[in-house]
Amino acid sequence: MKLERAQPIVLRQLRKKNMLNSKRSGLRWTKQQMHKMKKRKKEAVAKSKALEGEKQADKEAQMLAQTEDLKKEEETRKGEAVEKLKSLEAERSVELEKKVQMDEAAKAEDEARKKETQAKLKALEEARNAKEIEARFIAQEKTVKEENEARKKEAAERIKTMESDRYAELEKKRTEMDEAAKVLDETRKKETTARVKASEEKRAAEFEKKRTEMDEAAKALDEVRKKETQEKLRALEQERLAEVESKRKEIEDAVNLGEELEKKKKEKKEADLVAKAEEEEKKKAEAEVARQKASEEHDIKFYSLEELKSGVDGIDPNERENYLSPAEFEDIFGMDKDSFHALKSWQQNKMKKRNAIF
Repeated sequence: MKLERAQPIVLRQLRKKNMLNSKRSGLRWTKQQMHKMKKRKKEAVAKSKALEGEKQADKEAQMLAQTEDLKKEEETRKGEAVEKLKSLEAERSVELEKKVQMDEAAKAEDEARKKETQAKLKALEEARNAKEIEARFIAQEKTVKEENEARKKEAAERIKTMESDRYAELEKKRTEMDEAAKVLDETRKKETTARVKASEEKRAAEFEKKRTEMDEAAKALDEVRKKETQEKLRALEQERLAEVESKRKEIEDAVNLGEELEKKKKEKKEADLVAKAEEEEKKKAEAEVARQKASEEHDIKFYSLEELKSGVDGIDPNERENYLSPAEFEDIFGMDKDSFHALKSWQQNKMKKRNAIF
């Protein structure tokens, strides 16, 4: 009965153990898969960071190149403006030289006219009287002076007007050049900003496209891996269930075999018990006969061990062992009565306590 009760408990323990082992191995495998997925995600994040760093480096390099180009353009514009100013200064110096030449020509004309007037005056002096010559000379000198002054004034006014016109033209050209340079700078800045913006947008779109592609690929890979893991888990569960079923069948077979063996043992045990009981009854009968015979021989009534244990009237309880038959005494104590009485009292008491007749 104990084995019959113990076998289902053993079966349950084995099943629990198998299920726990299968669950542990499944959890271990899923943990490994999750660790791999985390590792791949970290690699994808590192790649995206590297791409962002490359993008930032390209952007910085592009900005540096654009700033260098702008500096070069500004230097070329400055050089062009300096060259234009130099050409304007050269034109102004040429005009001033022309003015100086005109002044020298006017002076030469004045001197020639003076010489002519002097020659004429000399001729008049020779031809006319001194008073008339003087009066005419004074009048002519006066007219010549007036004419020279008028010519000088006209030349100075012409030079002033020419200089003011030249200065106005130069100022106008300078303002036009400055405005054109400003417009050119603004247009170039706008173009560079537009180019940079377009390149950044293009790079951002490409990066976003790549990132979306990588995310989609990672998602697809995760889905494929999840499906693979689920299929593997199902296969493992099916294998484990098959193993558990086979083990259960083996255990059931073993239990059935154990039950059969237990049944046979039980039957044998019952037969042994019956044989033993019969033998004990036989021995008791033989012992009773021997006891009666011994009591007849020794003229003392002998009792069995059970009777002495339960107590017999008229017998000293400290000497109950003396009322055992010699054969039964030897069976119980392993020695005859003489050798028992030869022992010390404490040894006798110990042996009595062992056999519950103390």
